[in-house]
Amino acid sequence: MLLEAQGAVMSRDEIMNRIWGSSFVGGSNVVDVQGKSLRKKLGDNPAAPKYIATVRGVEYRLA
Repeated sequence: MLLEAQGAVMSRDEIMNRIWGSSFVGGSNVVDVQGKSLRKKLGDNPAAPKYIATVRGVEYRLA
């Protein structure tokens, strides 16, 4: 999904709706948990991201 966005910033709500649909009943922190897990698997450093960047107040984009 981040690849398809081509560097555009995606909010938590947008990510949750596109992946799990509008009927998802979990908390918004599920996106953060999945992002952290993905970064770990990729060996990406959040302080100097090569793959997934966090944009404060908005959320994530492909670095």
